[in-house]
Amino acid sequence: MSLSQFFVFNEANFVNGQARLLYSKLSNGALTDQPVPTDISKIFAMDSPYAPIATPSSASPWVDVGGTSAPPVYDRNLTVNEWKVQQQLTAVLQVPQEVVRTIKIPAAEFARADLIGMFENGPAQTAVAPATDVSAQQVQPFGQFTDLLQYRIALAAFQPLEAGVVTEAGGATRPRLVVQTFYRCSIMAENVSVTYGIGDMVSADVTLKCYAEPGQPQNSEYGAYFFEAAGSIT
Repeated sequence: MSLSQFFVFNEANFVNGQARLLYSKLSNGALTDQPVPTDISKIFAMDSPYAPIATPSSASPWVDVGGTSAPPVYDRNLTVNEWKVQQQLTAVLQVPQEVVRTIKIPAAEFARADLIGMFENGPAQTAVAPATDVSAQQVQPFGQFTDLLQYRIALAAFQPLEAGVVTEAGGATRPRLVVQTFYRCSIMAENVSVTYGIGDMVSADVTLKCYAEPGQPQNSEYGAYFFEAAGSIT
């Protein structure tokens, strides 16, 4: 007996869990929103150095979250109602009641006003100009709020090289990309802590709840997965 023939799997479908996270703020002052991404290139360039999309200049850019202190976690929680009748011992129908999707971002780059603004649901950052005996500073206020800021979120990872190779326009090669996007998210109701400990890296865990994007088709309102094919980018 050959176990390799009995246990069937395809390593071309594996994904490396090391992830890159990006966000784009919605209703970002005078800037227009980045559109719902229809492919990976609408989030970041697919050739080196893979820069986040920040065009046009009038649009809210995609921004790298950077380092994370733990893996990001995506949760999909489904609640269903079971309809029962007296004439049968088991449910006759299962009716979806609620689908809650969340993405947890353990942000390690704590000394970034934009990430703390997401964590605190804070207003726009301000700047302190350098002067005599005063260094330049960024200021991120926080306090009471009545509305939740909203973001588009993207999570990108690579497949193993065994899954196929992508040749970029300049001739460089790399693994295939897998990208998950969340169209509209805001911080969810939870208690979170930031711990300052000697010798420890300070980080801020931000959990965002996903909401339906207006105007998207039925069953496609929350986000999408993009699976890059092997081959050459022209």
